[in-house]
Amino acid sequence: MAAKSDMSVVVEDFIDRVMRVFPDAEVVSRGESTLRTNGLSNQGKAALWYAKQGWPVLPLHTPRTGSCSCRKDDCQSQGKHPRTQRGLKDATTEEGAIRSWWTRWPDANVAVLTGTESGLIVLDVDPRNGGDESLANLEDEFGRLPATVESRTGGGGRHYFFNHPRVPIRCSSGKLGPGLDLKSDGGYIVVPPSVHGSGNTYQWRDSSKPNQIQAAPLPGWLLDRLTQQYERSPADEVGEGNIPEGRRNETLTSMGGRLRSMGMTTAEIRSALLEANRGRCATPLDDMEVERIAESLGRYPPRSSIVTNSNEWEHPIPLLVTNLPEFPTPALPDWVKEFVEAEATATQTPPDLAGMLTISVCAAAIAKKVVVNVREGYQEPVNVFIVVVLPPGSRKSAVFSHVTSPLEEYEATETERLRSEIAEQQSQLRIATEALRKAEKKAAEAKWDKREAAFEEANKAARELAAIKVSQPPRLVVDDCSPERLSTLLQEQGGRIAVMAPEGDVFDLIAGRYSSGGPNLGVYLRGHAGDLIRVDRVSRASEFVESPALTVGLAVQPEVLNGLTRVPGFRGRGLIGRFLFALPHSRLGCREISPPSVPSPVKSEYRKNVQALLSLPFAVETEGAPAPHTLSFDFPGQEALMAFASWLEPQLAETGDLGHMTDWAGKLVGAVARLAGILHMAEYVGEKDPWSILIDLPTVKRAIQIGHYLIHHAKAAFGEMGADQELDDARHLLNKIQSLGVTEITRRDLFESVKGRFKKVDKMDPGLGLLADHGYIRRKEMEDSSARGRKPSLIYEVNPLLPPELNRCRSATQKERLQGTQVNCANCANCATPT
Repeated sequence: MAAKSDMSVVVEDFIDRVMRVFPDAEVVSRGESTLRTNGLSNQGKAALWYAKQGWPVLPLHTPRTGSCSCRKDDCQSQGKHPRTQRGLKDATTEEGAIRSWWTRWPDANVAVLTGTESGLIVLDVDPRNGGDESLANLEDEFGRLPATVESRTGGGGRHYFFNHPRVPIRCSSGKLGPGLDLKSDGGYIVVPPSVHGSGNTYQWRDSSKPNQIQAAPLPGWLLDRLTQQYERSPADEVGEGNIPEGRRNETLTSMGGRLRSMGMTTAEIRSALLEANRGRCATPLDDMEVERIAESLGRYPPRSSIVTNSNEWEHPIPLLVTNLPEFPTPALPDWVKEFVEAEATATQTPPDLAGMLTISVCAAAIAKKVVVNVREGYQEPVNVFIVVVLPPGSRKSAVFSHVTSPLEEYEATETERLRSEIAEQQSQLRIATEALRKAEKKAAEAKWDKREAAFEEANKAARELAAIKVSQPPRLVVDDCSPERLSTLLQEQGGRIAVMAPEGDVFDLIAGRYSSGGPNLGVYLRGHAGDLIRVDRVSRASEFVESPALTVGLAVQPEVLNGLTRVPGFRGRGLIGRFLFALPHSRLGCREISPPSVPSPVKSEYRKNVQALLSLPFAVETEGAPAPHTLSFDFPGQEALMAFASWLEPQLAETGDLGHMTDWAGKLVGAVARLAGILHMAEYVGEKDPWSILIDLPTVKRAIQIGHYLIHHAKAAFGEMGADQELDDARHLLNKIQSLGVTEITRRDLFESVKGRFKKVDKMDPGLGLLADHGYIRRKEMEDSSARGRKPSLIYEVNPLLPPELNRCRSATQKERLQGTQVNCANCANCATPT
């Protein structure tokens, strides 16, 4: 084998370090060198999608021309057997493992585990062995299979996917008829876009893809055929005859499964299996192993509890999952962490509230004093935009006041310290102004022979006046401030200020709801990015703010988010994408009545360190103007940040997990770099020159940890704001269905009632699919239509467990509901409700 080039060794060594720092970084092998890539293969992307549906996946070998990637000459399962050492035991839904597999084997076929773990049971129809005829015979006798998820195999067969009935059903071959195999407990199925040994690709059947239709319940007649042996007596299940040594576990599990399906308890199964083990096994299993089999089987529901009646419903799953991760306080420097946790306990609020607000406070303290050098030619400031969302009564104002108090104290102290100096400057300004007025009057009245001297005196007075600079009282924080006033304050305060408020009025001010000018986003967009702000005024001089650093920290109520993305420009111009969101779980209803207060040493340490950050000096340019210091990463820290960027990039694709919110996710690497800078400065607050210390790997890892937290909360926030179109459509459709009060509705009639929103009927399908996935509706057989030339319309049944809509009369006809008539339940004897 040829020796590797020096460059190849260097590149591979670099990637090894990246993988150790951030194991989710993606790499592919090409020739002798290893290169970072931004995406997975189609097989890898499909595997991730299946895993998100809760289906454990597994990489399989890949068929080659006349052979298999396993390199066995006599391989009988080309492209159909696992690549991993433990086979089915390695199947998982864990994203990191899946990415690792399909990074290592990008062309690996994809397998999905069947059985209780995935909730799937699959009927495999092989026409080459008579499967079509066998299925036709069964359907003639029992009726057609229901519409369900279906794929075409590379060998010309079909896979029908059904919901697992939650009773033990083993895989079988030919039991239902020639060419009909069943994949269930302990099995797996090859899924698209895998490649068959023939070279053909597995494909989902049109209109039966798993993102278009739900897997149907296993038909009752099919379940009966598969479990017909269960109808025997417990004594029959134990049976007679010796159990061979290699079949002991399998046979006892099968016996126990049949006993459980008949309704026997775990104790009864254990007793029967122990007797069979001792009486029928030449070499009995250990009793503990038999008991584990019984305990495992006892977790299955008995046969009588299986839901085979298609009319039964379960409670729907909420459209927006609110079980979000809690703020990772260990990611904060010790003095910040101790304050945040103590404040959360004292106020009985989630740590997210104090945690996120303290980040904004630290950012405000060091804004424009440091910038983060991400890589050559790319720097990030450290100011951030933060929004924490909690319902009324959650003590947002109290926490807000405690967290921001060091800023207000420092501002008050500095105002008092500079009071005399500012008063002197103002006095000099008045004197110089009066002197200029007199000089100009004298010059205007001077005779021609004295006019030149008078003009020079006036010009001198003007220059002296222009040289006088009056300092403005220091302002660190503003709240009720219009964008126009904000740009003026930024100029007066040297380009840095923080907008911090425990309410959502700031969004109203940005949107221009208290003025006739409409939304004014410029100062916020440029203030976040550090771009030049230039404002031309009619009544006064133009304002210029170079490299502004605007920090925002808000604590708002949930209703503030609703429809925020529909404000003109808020999303389209990128304002929403600049905010870091937190939607913590409210503690209302489970708070302690008399919790301990924040210990005085913790409070004092927090106050001291925030004010120490505020006291840090600026760097000085050669001309004497203030400038920021530059923070840089050490090599492992830089590698970690770049690895995070590599992990994130594929998710920004249109089909990626964050593809619907790239305006936010596309800025996440920069946000993590800013967080790393803030955490670094807070960590080394006691150092004289903290910018001389490199941002290290542990700090970057903590910033990335917060970044992952922010991803979950941003997805929830975008859902609440209506930025997720599919979710927003689903909500609109659900509200309409509930308002109609119907038990079922055709796709055509539903479209008629919402066509003001949906221009074409197929535009409803993603939202309807989401409602079906969450159990709010389900498809029914197509309605028959006797009208010539009119296609039948889908019918959707409505889950009767939905909360009732009290404003619609449930005795009205569907036509009346669609037309919006007869809506006053108070006048209807059928469904009047007391007020």
